[in-house]
Amino acid sequence: MNYRMTKLKLSDFKIETEKTGKIIETENGEKALEIVHIKNEKGTSVPKLIYTWSNYPKIRSALNSKLNAMKIELQKSIEEIDTNLTEEERKELIKSKKKEFNNNLRNAFENCKEKNHNSYKVIVRDTELIRIIRALNLKNNDTEENGYTYIKDLICVSVSVPMYKQIEKDGVIKVNHVRFKRILASSGNVRNKKVIFINEKLYDSAMTILLCGLPKDMEHEQVSKYNAYIGLVNSDTIPVSTPRMIVIDDFTTKIPETFDVVIKDKNKKFSVIPDQEKEFKLMPFDGAGIVDLEVAKIWSKELNDILRKETNRNKVNYIPSSFQFRAIIGVKGNLYTFDLKKYALSLDEDKRYIKDVWGKEHKILDDKDNLLIDAILTKSQFKFKKKYDSFDKWQTEFDKEVELKDLDNNDIKYKRTFNIAKWGNKKNKDKALLSYQPIQSLELTQEQIEILCKPTVEIIKNISTDVDEFLKYRGLLEETYDENGELVLKETDMDRVPKYYEALKKNKNLFYDSYIQKKVQKDINRFKENAMKGMVFVDGNFQTMSPDIIAFMEYATGQSVKGVVPKNNIYSNYWRNKEYISYEKNEAGEEVKKIEKVTAVDIIRFPHVSNEHIFATVMQNEIEEFQYIQDGIIMSIYDTSLERLGNGDEDGDRILTIPNVGAENKIIVDNAKEQQTNTIYFINEYEKDKKEKEEKLIAEGKMERPKPIKINQIDELIKCDANGMEASIGKVVNKISILWSLPKTKERDNYIKIMSVIGSLTIDYVKTGVLEPIPKEIEEFLENKKEVDGKEFKDSYKKPIFLKVKYKKLERDEKRINKNHKLFDDNITEELFSDTDCTMNRLYHHIESELNKINLDKPKGDFDFTTLIKDKANVRNETYPKVKEKLIELKKEHDDLTQENSIDIENYSYDSDKKVEQYDRFKYFYRYCKNELASINKETQKKDKLIDYLVYAFYCDKDFALKNEAKDLLWNVFGAELNTRINNKSYNDKEFDVIELEDKRKELLIEKKEKAKNNAKKIKIEGIDTLEDKDKKKIEFHKQNTFKNIDEMGLSKQANKVLKVLIMLDLLFNQYNKKLLIGQSSKKTITRATISKFTGINGIKIDEYLKELISKELIELTTKSDKITLECNINVSVSNTGNAVKLRDSESILKQLKK
Repeated sequence: MNYRMTKLKLSDFKIETEKTGKIIETENGEKALEIVHIKNEKGTSVPKLIYTWSNYPKIRSALNSKLNAMKIELQKSIEEIDTNLTEEERKELIKSKKKEFNNNLRNAFENCKEKNHNSYKVIVRDTELIRIIRALNLKNNDTEENGYTYIKDLICVSVSVPMYKQIEKDGVIKVNHVRFKRILASSGNVRNKKVIFINEKLYDSAMTILLCGLPKDMEHEQVSKYNAYIGLVNSDTIPVSTPRMIVIDDFTTKIPETFDVVIKDKNKKFSVIPDQEKEFKLMPFDGAGIVDLEVAKIWSKELNDILRKETNRNKVNYIPSSFQFRAIIGVKGNLYTFDLKKYALSLDEDKRYIKDVWGKEHKILDDKDNLLIDAILTKSQFKFKKKYDSFDKWQTEFDKEVELKDLDNNDIKYKRTFNIAKWGNKKNKDKALLSYQPIQSLELTQEQIEILCKPTVEIIKNISTDVDEFLKYRGLLEETYDENGELVLKETDMDRVPKYYEALKKNKNLFYDSYIQKKVQKDINRFKENAMKGMVFVDGNFQTMSPDIIAFMEYATGQSVKGVVPKNNIYSNYWRNKEYISYEKNEAGEEVKKIEKVTAVDIIRFPHVSNEHIFATVMQNEIEEFQYIQDGIIMSIYDTSLERLGNGDEDGDRILTIPNVGAENKIIVDNAKEQQTNTIYFINEYEKDKKEKEEKLIAEGKMERPKPIKINQIDELIKCDANGMEASIGKVVNKISILWSLPKTKERDNYIKIMSVIGSLTIDYVKTGVLEPIPKEIEEFLENKKEVDGKEFKDSYKKPIFLKVKYKKLERDEKRINKNHKLFDDNITEELFSDTDCTMNRLYHHIESELNKINLDKPKGDFDFTTLIKDKANVRNETYPKVKEKLIELKKEHDDLTQENSIDIENYSYDSDKKVEQYDRFKYFYRYCKNELASINKETQKKDKLIDYLVYAFYCDKDFALKNEAKDLLWNVFGAELNTRINNKSYNDKEFDVIELEDKRKELLIEKKEKAKNNAKKIKIEGIDTLEDKDKKKIEFHKQNTFKNIDEMGLSKQANKVLKVLIMLDLLFNQYNKKLLIGQSSKKTITRATISKFTGINGIKIDEYLKELISKELIELTTKSDKITLECNINVSVSNTGNAVKLRDSESILKQLKK
């Protein structure tokens, strides 16, 4: 089930003095609200401050803008009253009109309020926290909004760290006069700088449920871990039957291996010692447990039943390989499907026992060989083990119904649930996209790069010209072999595939629609850009990193732990059964079928920082106990693969595997094998020394042992949140990319290994609370200090050139800066990226070169839109104008929403929820649009009629379609219905004449071309042309003598025009106290394109004529601090005699140039 909740930005809050609500008399005898006082750190009583937020000022502002228009309309209607009416009739009519005005005003207020509230709401999935809130206060959290339930008592707040730190100790904020209190910030929330607040009245009851019998003032040794684990209740989950569980101790083993040891010494200095033989303590089942096959079947049915109600599709009609679960409090991990009963029966009777982590023995089977245990968890999955004396104590608390009171003092009960967050795939894809991280860590030759990129380049060529190939790329079609071994395309069901692409699958003619063409082109361009930054296709997929469950069960049942997966091997049902079929000609020229099996893979986990490729052999023998792990890469307990893969664990982490079959795949796998490095082993001598010194001081009585923080100390929880928010893995990854782009040296390689450790510590900071800054020596190395003529300067290493695709603004800035250098002929070229000879830079250049050879021909023709029409719409009735009016209103809302969701990639702090949130905002908006359109009148409630009106509006109505070319509101609101029409062949036999509609469409297309031409010439200067006519300033310009003076200067015809334009613009800008700036954005400056439109000169040649004016000292151009914007000073006197004209905007300037 999906819900909506309010999401706010802390930066939009005001800081106010908190009041008690009680009226008191001041010393002056005046009445005022009593101020709340608290004691500060010094013990002084001070006024308590509180962050407050209200949307009522914005609602009033929106209403006022409508109110003025409504008042004018009322006054106009009163003035138009028939003068022949009697005074009594006139008064009655005015009274009626005022009553109608008041009704409209109320509706306008409700409309403004609803739109404003909607702008702050986001869709959220079902979580146990939401289920708790609804149990505690259902009447406040049960409002239906276009098919979503609004959760009023929870608020998500995006915070800026400095502001968040200032929240008072009680963690309370005020939203529309309601007090909300910080309740949690999970690891994901902290990474994305978000905090969840709850209606303060519900806080205590919610915490009673969340703490599962633990005290509300419980002490915790590591607050960051407490925050992370209690925050699990906010995971998207589906409740299922609670299994009969036990928790066993974690299995640890020691593995001898060769490591590259990274040491942080007592002075905080990092160093690397390569090739060190060490014994490594491994916990191979970290985050993993098992669930019995029969319970897995029950869960799959329960999940499928719930999802089928929501989606009308069978989403889990199979037995998943594993289930990622969550339960209160801090119970989490992955359970892998296993036939526990069959395994138990294979054991001797005296071995059919399992000892839990508290030392208690449990029988697996009863006397009738029925299972007594459904799931086996490990201590690593039970995060609050230390806080419970036994598993029974937790189970008793977890299972019992919590009895509480709601806000109306009614008795309520809440039963905690066992929840599933994710589950294994039914089928895995056969192809995956790499990224630059694993590629940059390999040294590839130019030939190898070309082989690796060849399939991707071919795909781009094919999707650019072939509709079927494009649909295959979009995931709507897949390659498969029929019973005769022929390659065929098969349709696939994909979530979140746009409806217009689904329609394109059925009706290829839709490819000619300009709207669809733009969508296709956008997708192709994105694909091209992604390819240039290393997102190239390889065979392979992401599967769950899984434990050797035979070794797991050997440990759980007290046997000698041997397992079945050897060192440097993996077991995978997918790769064991995968066959690559190709056809080769024999000596007789006959085609012979060739079948290749996968014998080895490269394993990759993201983020991939150092060279963490793992070459692993694929076991070929079938192991019966692993038959249910169809979506999983089963790891060995005899190597350090988990550690090498970024301290990976088996709680649901997904890893990419690439096979050693296929030319492009072998490039990765073979080089991963040849260039494989040692696992990195981190020794933190600094922390060890620090702890030893602290213990010594405590023993000597010179230092008090730090007191554990109590979980009800909200200020400490907030401090912990804020610290976690300051960690940035992005900064670490960027530095590593720069290091990989530099020439290979021992120093560089050591720094990459150190940065690998820094990356792991940064990722874990949310849980550990220990932030490791990038070492100073690495920062200095990247600064690349040089000495020239006895002076030291920094020539910092830049981002590698392939990242141009990622940092588009920086790329644009580089071009613009160098364009100005060329204008000034100063022989300077600035490089904001580094084009060093590294694997990724060479890959970037190769793909760029190959893509430049691809000719993207836009299909000619038009889409036969009549296939979307069921019946001819009567557009002359009273309904169609109302539909069009509502469409215009919704289009404006859509444009506003698009603007709100646009991202400046350079100034955007990565938020992994952002994309989903944006998708969900539009998803809700389109549902809202459908309801709004359907509620216009009785006729629009008939869906077929409404859709016919909409198709006519977008394809035939010149008044509407020319201003609203994008058909998002048509395809995203009624996409499913349009698909039905396209698929229904009976719609092709129209009962009406389509010629009239086709003629209207032709007229529209002709006007569309004309409009495009006019728009290309249109000039709009922000702050001048955008003003109302009454607000524009007029200036007197003595054109005749000024132009005559310019004509006598001996300039080229084009430079003459440019100078005249600049002089008039300068005069106009001076009237508004603005400097004449030539930049790249039309918001604050004019651009070279602006000058081009005024003069009719090709924009590419504008700089040539600016140079001419500079050389004759008629203008002076100086660069601003951004090195992009040019300030233009005119060195030509403007005449104050002769015939004068009025200048007020761009149009008036154009008139003077045409005369």
